[in-house]
Amino acid sequence: LLLRNCAYAFHPAINGHMLQRLANTLKERGLPNLETLDLESGSKPVGGRFLRAWGNCLRSGAVPNLQNLNLMFRISYFSPLDKEGVSEFLHSLYAPESPPFLDVSLQLDGLRCLGEEEVKGLAGGK
Repeated sequence: LLLRNCAYAFHPAINGHMLQRLANTLKERGLPNLETLDLESGSKPVGGRFLRAWGNCLRSGAVPNLQNLNLMFRISYFSPLDKEGVSEFLHSLYAPESPPFLDVSLQLDGLRCLGEEEVKGLAGGK
């Protein structure tokens, strides 16, 4: 599902709440044959808290064949909830329930807000 080049990706109203809603809908309804989901957008920064919903979606079994997930937004840390959301998402990437061959593209605005474990995991290819 390539949404990178459609009006969705460049709409100025795209925000974390809309992305969270999409993740929750996927989790509830599932798309077992989905292999690629490209949501890259050059929009304004999005708070990291919405990533929690994507982590839950990955661990739910709703997208078991997902191989490519492109969340190339400017993900920023506006509050402690953003840091927790990013941390939960990163942990979900190597959870046994998540799709096993998943390649994720993600842009974080700075690693200062991540814990040592998350930075080591990223550096180690997790």
